Amino acid sequence: MSNNKNSKGNITVGSPEYVRDKIFGLIDHRCISQRTLADDIGVSEYIVSKWKNGHSQSFMSKIGQIAKYLSVPIETLTGINTQENPANDEEIRGYLEELKSRSEMRTLFKISKGATKEDIEKTIDILKTLKK
Repeated sequence: MSNNKNSKGNITVGSPEYVRDKIFGLIDHRCISQRTLADDIGVSEYIVSKWKNGHSQSFMSKIGQIAKYLSVPIETLTGINTQENPANDEEIRGYLEELKSRSEMRTLFKISKGATKEDIEKTIDILKTLKK
């Protein structure tokens, strides 16, 4: 599993680990059982258990549904406040739609998560060259 900790060892805002901690913090605080969550969002209790124990990150594809179920904005779960720059909201939604609808974009994102800035810049140059 990838390491989503910053140089100080803290979990990175917006990372799956961060989101998982927020989701299950709210669930625990509200005394919602894993079975209730599973039933109410249409997944198995086994899947919810895998989420809680860090063995699956598939909750990321259900983040909107989970946020709605918990009656909180998605930003509460991700720690990312898109309202700071509303002009970027549409752009961010577009990127999220690409990640949701295109498996190759998810693969590209997963691969790039551990890459250095220089690796990303080289990859961008390669992609720009290929598009010409």
